[in-house]
Amino acid sequence: QRKTLVVAPALAGGDATRHRSTHRQPSGVSALGFATAIAGAIALGGAALVIYQQVAAAPATEVSGSAPMPEVLDVGDRSGPPGVARQLPEQQTRVQPPAQTGRATVPADFKRINGLNYVLSQSYHSREEALAQAACDAWLAAGLGATIERGVPGWDKRLSVVGIEGFERTGNNAEYDAYRRRLMEVSRGATAANRRLRGFDPQPIQWGRG
Repeated sequence: QRKTLVVAPALAGGDATRHRSTHRQPSGVSALGFATAIAGAIALGGAALVIYQQVAAAPATEVSGSAPMPEVLDVGDRSGPPGVARQLPEQQTRVQPPAQTGRATVPADFKRINGLNYVLSQSYHSREEALAQAACDAWLAAGLGATIERGVPGWDKRLSVVGIEGFERTGNNAEYDAYRRRLMEVSRGATAANRRLRGFDPQPIQWGRG
């Protein structure tokens, strides 16, 4: 009697399953996925290049809405020779001369001229010689020459402090007016420093007139 070999299906299926599981696909990025990534990177790079070219070609941003003012940079008359700046119209400016600050000196042989007007700032009693000298020193310290005189007509018995600057006229004379204002400034400084001094009272006297 012949024996028949029977193979169980479960065992056959199990062997087939184990055979297929032993041939798994290697892990990692597939060729299709890698190609897709490369294509995406190239596309992004191209888009960035296009954006950069558009920005570079765009006009500069306007920072001010005001109209251009070329005259601000105009430093010369373009109609004249090149390199020569346009001359502005001259304007007369009155400049006050600086006040004298050096101490004045009076020459020993100084003599006043008859007929000219000199300024007498103050007169003192013969017993007030020290005050007369202090007033004269204030003149000299301010750069204005002066002397102490005796027997000036009208102040015969007094000591008079008289300037050495002579004026042909005292009316309508800007130089005389400025001279007198300067004396008043000296007076304010002298009386502030020495309370015994009286303020100056500048008066013009014509020298040599008896």
